[in-house]
Amino acid sequence: MICQCSVKHSINPISGFAYLFTFNHSSVGDAVYNNGDSTGTPGDYTTAIRFEVPSDSDTVNYVDFKYAVSAISVGTGGLLSVSNSQFADNEGAFAADTVSAEDSELGDLADVCTYPYSPLIEIDISNDWFGSNDGSGQPGISTDLSGDVSTEVGDTIPDDETGLSALYDYDFSLVHWTVNGGDNTIPWAMFSCGIPDTDLDFEFPVTPVNLGELIDGGGVASSPLWSAPYSE
Repeated sequence: MICQCSVKHSINPISGFAYLFTFNHSSVGDAVYNNGDSTGTPGDYTTAIRFEVPSDSDTVNYVDFKYAVSAISVGTGGLLSVSNSQFADNEGAFAADTVSAEDSELGDLADVCTYPYSPLIEIDISNDWFGSNDGSGQPGISTDLSGDVSTEVGDTIPDDETGLSALYDYDFSLVHWTVNGGDNTIPWAMFSCGIPDTDLDFEFPVTPVNLGELIDGGGVASSPLWSAPYSE
């Protein structure tokens, strides 16, 4: 295991080289070293990097993560940018702390329908690869969420609840971009909202990971960024 610790800085090695976070490898400067012959398995260690409260300047760039339970763990607030990085053979690519928070974007429902993640947290991904070399490169999901979202549910949200409708439409569009199954996953939690003075109750999954780049075509790399074996 390289680092199971709390960090508060950018990880940005020289372009073209990668830091490798895994239980049996290490990296120094801009070179990668192999410490043993064991190939490892997903879940060999807990977390490669923990950001308690990332700042707008915190970035992860050119890093290869392997064999973690969750490669990157984020606390209850802040913006983290992850680019040009690879997540292979991890149980989870990201994990994020859950809370009960008010989200001002929900308007008059903000103090009624608490959000499971801090509205101040966002994980942006760009040109990253998730999963095996022969996969799609898209992040996985640990449970099938397709049954939790549908256009019929969205159509029943009252027209004047624009914040709730926008949140639903956004996350509805994202669920279908997590297709790799149960590895290198991103976090999702169920958001529940009952509209006062009505019998309308809504529940649907939300994520702190900004997958908008996936829709625009820039979130996932066009091909795997690195392949084993690693050598000095």
